[in-house]
Amino acid sequence: MPETLILYTREECHLCQQAARIATSVGARLESVDITSDDGLFERYCVTIPVIRNDKQGREINWPFGADDVLDLMGPEPA
Repeated sequence: MPETLILYTREECHLCQQAARIATSVGARLESVDITSDDGLFERYCVTIPVIRNDKQGREINWPFGADDVLDLMGPEPA
């Protein structure tokens, strides 16, 4: 079973909805985190969402990204 990735998002973000569809289409499990609920997250991700993060590996991808990018993020950390 794949590990859960974090999707940094905010309400009514159509790009975030598109990102979630891409990620789930390749089997990613997502935990959505609304950046407006945390000042630090809002400051960090305000203009870059959607962002998907592999917290275990400390890697993330910013929009725009595709299915291959999500698969790479789900895979082993590059050497």
